[in-house]
Amino acid sequence: MASVSAPGDDARFAAAVAGFGQILKGGKYTGAGSIDDATRLAEGARGADGYGYRSEFVKLTRLTKTAAAMEPLLRQR
Repeated sequence: MASVSAPGDDARFAAAVAGFGQILKGGKYTGAGSIDDATRLAEGARGADGYGYRSEFVKLTRLTKTAAAMEPLLRQR
């Protein structure tokens, strides 16, 4: 039987998705959490990914970070 204190991959992945959404909305409930934190959590909780949706989410978090880094460059134009 799995330990109650150790959440499974599904719960940890769901937490990564929820945290990522909160960060995009301004991070009111994430404290010092960052896109990098959500990415790491999702990567570590990928688990069985038969259709590749979890891998696609990880790619989405990375693309979001890249886009956020480019924003100041676009403002200079």
